[in-house]
Amino acid sequence: MRQGGQKGPSDGAGAQGPGAKTDPPAALAAGRQGPSRPIAPIRVTVKYLSVLRDQAGLRQEVVPLPEGSRLQDLARRLEESHGFVYGDRRIMFILNGRGWGQYPQALQTPLADGDTVLLSVPVAGG
Repeated sequence: MRQGGQKGPSDGAGAQGPGAKTDPPAALAAGRQGPSRPIAPIRVTVKYLSVLRDQAGLRQEVVPLPEGSRLQDLARRLEESHGFVYGDRRIMFILNGRGWGQYPQALQTPLADGDTVLLSVPVAGG
């Protein structure tokens, strides 16, 4: 102890003293957990065309997903909510203008806030 009964840094109290609040980013950088906060969801717009619109009962919807979600998470959600199964050749799944199979990571492709997915039936003819 220092003169006058004050604790110094070498006394184990630290520079902040007992009960001092730690800056959350500094606590995280030091490996300690900061206050928990909800993970902000990403919002993906899903548009339904043709008979899929009738089956879903809507033209489009915004699907909230946890940050870090991938196409497989959205595929699971669409199957649960509307019965649309990825891999069904009667449904085309398109992300931001490209078929899901065109992405190198396929169903592991990460989704971002603001992405647009279009579900349609394949059209053939000539």
